[in-house]
Amino acid sequence: MKPAKKREVVAYLVSEYPMNIRQACKSLDLERSSYYYHPKRKDDTKVIDCLNQLSEKHPSYGFKKLFHSLRNQGFGWNHKKVYRVYKKLGLNLLRKRRRRLASRDVKIWKFRVITMKFGVWILLVMCYSIREDSEPLILLMIRTGKPFGLRSDFPLGLCT
Repeated sequence: MKPAKKREVVAYLVSEYPMNIRQACKSLDLERSSYYYHPKRKDDTKVIDCLNQLSEKHPSYGFKKLFHSLRNQGFGWNHKKVYRVYKKLGLNLLRKRRRRLASRDVKIWKFRVITMKFGVWILLVMCYSIREDSEPLILLMIRTGKPFGLRSDFPLGLCT
């Protein structure tokens, strides 16, 4: 049985039977402090009005910006109360966020150093893929640290 219901039964026992409050509370296993407790009603009308005004003025604001706007206006409500009312009003909608680009896999398949009479060449064959289903092949030839040629028309079977 909930304490509110027990309070009603204690009040009935005290009024109808020759019993004091202490005895009635003890018979129902209710603390006397719980008997005398009266819950406070939550009056959120001021918070509701302020949140509605701010959300109409700034529809893209989320909870944090609305809360800080209320604080800047001089209201001293804590974040838990404001967030409870914010959710009750249905203002906690998902906002579109920036999406990250998928990570790109770069696989180095072959790396060779070729010495010719014109200098040292470095042959670097890489597979650069944005998605799993497409893997273009890139050949990069470097002569003494400077890019020389770039080709991408090699067969794709080397990357698998």
